[in-house]
Amino acid sequence: MDKEIGKIFRELRHEKGLSLEKASEGVISISQLSHFERGEGDLTTGKFFALIENIDVSINEFSTILTNDASSILFEQAGRLEQAGKIDELVKLYENERKIYRKTNER
Repeated sequence: MDKEIGKIFRELRHEKGLSLEKASEGVISISQLSHFERGEGDLTTGKFFALIENIDVSINEFSTILTNDASSILFEQAGRLEQAGKIDELVKLYENERKIYRKTNER
């Protein structure tokens, strides 16, 4: 899984005031969850779904947050390139994102 997924999970867990122990309960060890949140460990999809259920977040909600987070990062990167006058790199970034978008829509 993407390292960002663990970071977002941690942010949501903190927002809900849940401990590592409560969030990992019945799914994985506290240590495994801690590693996952730091981007140092991986989970199966089934375990991830069980964890987000433990913190009372739907997969749709998590997906929306992940998408918005990725968009924010992209816009920040584009803004930095524009401010630095690196138009060629900005064009490459745009072309790469356009390729990703096309591949996603083909599915």
